[in-house]
Amino acid sequence: MKQKLKLFTCLGILLLGCTKDFGDIIIDTFDFTFEGTNEDTGFVYQELTTTFDINFSRQIDGATFFFDYEILEGEGYFEDTDGNHYDGGEIELEKLNFEYKYVPTIIGKHRILVKALDYRKNQKEVELEYIIDYAPFTVLLNKVSNQFIINRENAIELTMLSENPSLTLEKDYIVTYSIEGGTGTIIYNGEDLEVNKEYAFEKGSSELIYFPTTLGTHTITVTSTSPDGLVKVVTLEVFVENIAFSINASLENNE
Repeated sequence: MKQKLKLFTCLGILLLGCTKDFGDIIIDTFDFTFEGTNEDTGFVYQELTTTFDINFSRQIDGATFFFDYEILEGEGYFEDTDGNHYDGGEIELEKLNFEYKYVPTIIGKHRILVKALDYRKNQKEVELEYIIDYAPFTVLLNKVSNQFIINRENAIELTMLSENPSLTLEKDYIVTYSIEGGTGTIIYNGEDLEVNKEYAFEKGSSELIYFPTTLGTHTITVTSTSPDGLVKVVTLEVFVENIAFSINASLENNE
């Protein structure tokens, strides 16, 4: 009886050991595939949707996968669907079909090596490419009135709008200005703006004041740099004159 018990115990231990080894062999045997699909063109700071899929021929309970990436060319970062910034480094995946948004920070060609790893560090790689350019934007500098009077506040309007509404970057436009053909000052929100000094403006239209101090034709040049780094220059020519006035005189007749 004791010999039979020992025999069953030995067989049980042997069976457990073989089952464990066999289980490991099964996990290693079933290979997995890793695919990535991306928007391959876009603008600086535009969020470009990129989807990933991990698949294997047989579902294995408890299989754990990790995600990592390396920028081979270009500069940028990934964000998850909640907007959390991800600069790289292995992270464990909660699901095998997932999405990230790539946010490029410079123009040019971007090459990203994306990696999926299982718990044994078996690795699959996908290389993604993006071609990035500046987003076009519009700068307008307009007169509110055709008459500009010396030593008076004269209204002008500056408008800056991106032509790509999908950009989510919340940064200001940087504006400088210069005057040729005369002297004067631009005023914004009650503040005198210095010539050739940088000032931050929000996108949209801004009401400005031009206060000229000399007569003649003035050329106002505005240089605007968009949040992603594109530079545009616009000019506005105004003729500054004296305020019109008249004198009425009559001669009194004394007899």
